[in-house]
Amino acid sequence: MQTTTATYNIRVETCDFKVIEFQRTMPTKPTTSKGIKAQNNKLKQWVMKELPYYSRIEITPVDC
Repeated sequence: MQTTTATYNIRVETCDFKVIEFQRTMPTKPTTSKGIKAQNNKLKQWVMKELPYYSRIEITPVDC
């Protein structure tokens, strides 16, 4: 059975050089390059809202 969810590892470096890593599962799994960019942008916007003191954000998909 094919899954329609996508899990991402998110690594955030804060202004005081601490690193926070966590995973986030999104309800859709994009297949086109435009969809992947939109999904990454959505994740970045979420991180910026939750952790406003970031200095760097890395998002990588988890391959199952």
